[in-house]
Amino acid sequence: MYSLGLQVLRAKVRGFHAAGSTITQRISRSKLERKHKLWNAKRALGTYARHHMIAYGLLRGIPYEQIERCAANNAPDPNYVLRIMQDHDVKKHTLEEVVSLLTVAHASAAPAATSEPSSPTTVKPVASPRVALEKRA
Repeated sequence: MYSLGLQVLRAKVRGFHAAGSTITQRISRSKLERKHKLWNAKRALGTYARHHMIAYGLLRGIPYEQIERCAANNAPDPNYVLRIMQDHDVKKHTLEEVVSLLTVAHASAAPAATSEPSSPTTVKPVASPRVALEKRA
């Protein structure tokens, strides 16, 4: 069984999901400026929920690489994740600890170069249609 803080954080994440579904229904019934405001509210809720889900996963001991894969320019805010972790866990975490947990994924995301020759049974992946189109141009 998880600690009370983790249970509260899990309940929050579930609440964010329900709120997002409600906003989606309202978006589909709205028009123009109201629809735009609802989309902005949904985006803000999504960012808020993302940081809570990352904090929940890290508190459970799940490596960041398994929680999400994001581009380097879309990394989560470590200060915000730290604040959420401190609000929901008895153990006091440091900013350096959170930064190291979040940066491990970006450092290990680069594929390692191998010097092994490809075997005759290795199947080479086919280039995606987008790459094929770029080569034509």
